[in-house]
Amino acid sequence: MTSTEQHQHHDHPTPGPAGVSSHQGHDKHAGHDPETFRRLFWWNLALAVPVLVFSAQIQQWFDYAID
Repeated sequence: MTSTEQHQHHDHPTPGPAGVSSHQGHDKHAGHDPETFRRLFWWNLALAVPVLVFSAQIQQWFDYAID
């Protein structure tokens, strides 16, 4: 099998043990509320900005100092 064949994506589910499909009865988006991801994104952004501002490496790159 060539490397191209190994990395191709197949739309059919991969059979699990005893030929049972591992995706049977599985909804792709079950439990994934877009609002949850949006809220977590803003929380992570709010927490990341101060970390970057106080980072010694960032202070060195932009030539400023917070003591």
